[in-house]
Amino acid sequence: LTEESSLYVIGERQKLKGVKGDPLPGCKFIPVDVPSCADIRRSHRKLLRACAPSDANSDQSNFIWRLHDTGWLAHIRTLLQLAGAVVDLLDVQKASVLVCFEDGWDLTSQVVSLAQILLDPHYRTTSGFRSLLEKEWLAFGHRFSERNKQ
Repeated sequence: LTEESSLYVIGERQKLKGVKGDPLPGCKFIPVDVPSCADIRRSHRKLLRACAPSDANSDQSNFIWRLHDTGWLAHIRTLLQLAGAVVDLLDVQKASVLVCFEDGWDLTSQVVSLAQILLDPHYRTTSGFRSLLEKEWLAFGHRFSERNKQ
């Protein structure tokens, strides 16, 4: 990201592939590859099985391998990398950032919340974290009850 832009739009590569060049002056589209909701659910189920195996006699010595095989840590890495990119654009490059993912209920809220936690110490406090949840999750209409029924 060497050229100066006043607005960066971060979105899914599949959704932005039809955009030819940068149609708006001062606007730069940043396409990224993100896992699907189905991939996340599958990975989460594997994570639960790795952390709490149904077999009480399960060999715990290979937990690290089972954890790696879930793909969960790769998803966490992707979230942290996206949040880090947002932080860089906002704080270092002093640009505006629009984060828009097709399934914005989860990924968009996760990325912008992590970026705010990284940027502002207030959101690292109990009251700040509470206000962040209200602002970026509840007001945004996140469907917590539907996610917990998985």
